[in-house]
Amino acid sequence: DLAKNIVELLRSTSQIIHLPERQAEVQRLCCDPAKAKDLFGWEARTSLEEGLRRNIEWLKSIKHVT
Repeated sequence: DLAKNIVELLRSTSQIIHLPERQAEVQRLCCDPAKAKDLFGWEARTSLEEGLRRNIEWLKSIKHVT
């Protein structure tokens, strides 16, 4: 899903290639930001899509990515 979002944000025609799983691949990763909020008062203010968009724009500005 992440790769698909990046391809869409770049308006790329790149194909996503799925490689075989690595032997030490994590099968399931569940992240819960609630602990960060409880411990540090931290909350995300930027969505994943917006963060990707900003990162892409920054990379374009320094690397001339097209």
